[in-house]
Amino acid sequence: MIHIQRVYSLDLWTVAEMLKAAKHAPEGVDLFTTLQEALNDQTTWAILRAWDDDKPIGVALFELHPPVATFWLLSAKGFFTWHSPAVESVLVDWLKSVGCSEVRCYGRPGWMKKRPSGWKVTRVEFAKAF
Repeated sequence: MIHIQRVYSLDLWTVAEMLKAAKHAPEGVDLFTTLQEALNDQTTWAILRAWDDDKPIGVALFELHPPVATFWLLSAKGFFTWHSPAVESVLVDWLKSVGCSEVRCYGRPGWMKKRPSGWKVTRVEFAKAF
């Protein structure tokens, strides 16, 4: 059975998972500052842990602006673990409980080839440093 729990204080496992996710973070994102913001402003940010029975699935960081929630960082065995039907149904219930009716995420272009069921591509974001 899938369980999702909001994180109100950091433990080593959560920090380790977020560090794994940080290597895929958008350029210029400072993980420690973002996590500090998430813990200090729990109206706008949510750190969630997911389990399948006793096995950890991963950790996700959401920015909440109801009715929209945005995935910022996530760790798991892969991006699509969070979007499996079992995990997604529990996640959607949690997001609805905080007033959200839409979830967005931004990722690398390769994800468009194998996007989760029910998700549509609304834009691709490009970036160039100069």
